[in-house]
Amino acid sequence: MEILTQLDPDFQLDTTAQLFKALAEPARLRILNLLAHGGELCNCQVEAVTGYRNPKISRHFQFLKHAGLIQFRREGTWIFYSLRQPESDRLQTVQALLPLLAQWHPICAEDLERWRTIAQLPLSEICSR
Repeated sequence: MEILTQLDPDFQLDTTAQLFKALAEPARLRILNLLAHGGELCNCQVEAVTGYRNPKISRHFQFLKHAGLIQFRREGTWIFYSLRQPESDRLQTVQALLPLLAQWHPICAEDLERWRTIAQLPLSEICSR
């Protein structure tokens, strides 16, 4: 059974399909745009920039993690997310395009403007709002 699954063309495209599903959601594109420019971010920082609430952001982070686009690390009570080091040409190509989102979409450019202001604030101030 396992051999048949591996020979199935749809199964072979599953990781690519997951990647495109991750990119097919505007909220996730906004998050990826911020990660491409801001490096490492926590939920509170993304919430402060985008206005999305924490449960929505957490779901999107989980989807992006499952697609192999991001990684996370814990520091005290905070979880910081960043783009994952690309392990394939496919991920490297996608990550090379992410910095262009702000040029293609005004909302992504606006997010970066808000991020520049928010990045100046201490994390404790952003997360206590």
